[in-house]
Amino acid sequence: MRPSRSEIWEKIVTAGEQAASAYEQMVAASDRLADVVAYNADYVLGHLLPKSAGERRDSKRILRWLEDRRSELEIHVQARLAEEEKAEQLQALLGRLKLTKEEQQLLGL
Repeated sequence: MRPSRSEIWEKIVTAGEQAASAYEQMVAASDRLADVVAYNADYVLGHLLPKSAGERRDSKRILRWLEDRRSELEIHVQARLAEEEKAEQLQALLGRLKLTKEEQQLLGL
């Protein structure tokens, strides 16, 4: 017995929901990667999304993309972490100095 149109549509919707969920997970994983490497989320997502028919089945291309940029990524993340540490140290120092807003403005902070 052949499935009815409503049964066919139900299967299509179920598969579509699974694809949408997988896509949401991929975008979330891309955003987490962007956070780790301190890159723009759209830039990272653009490199992770398949561009051609051949790339659509090649998940290893993501790891190759990262490996090709390993040195650049490591340097970038180290610099970003150093900037964050410096900012935290500055905030701690300002907290200890208890400067007024006007005094902070005079210092260009």
